Amino acid sequence: VGLEYEYALTRYFGLGGLLEYAGGDFDSWILGVPIFVHPYRGLFFTAAPGVEIEDGDTNFLFRIGVGYELEFLPRWSIAPEFNVDFSAGDTKLVYGLTLSWAF
Repeated sequence: VGLEYEYALTRYFGLGGLLEYAGGDFDSWILGVPIFVHPYRGLFFTAAPGVEIEDGDTNFLFRIGVGYELEFLPRWSIAPEFNVDFSAGDTKLVYGLTLSWAF
């Protein structure tokens, strides 16, 4: 479960903030500053330095990802996303669905 914000710097680039919680076996929080690249229509790539807080330990994290945004109502979209997190020597695959509202 997470919350993400993107501020569009140009038509192709954005900068934002990321807060995410993964429960179950992971039980970790992720805080990051994603950079967004929008090369073509709904396609986007992300790169995000940040930190992962897991079991009281804080580790540097770097996330790379890709997604495709599909608009279904004015100002609303849904995007399947696939990300790879690198933290403390571990690699974690993160996938999900993002619901977005443009304001």
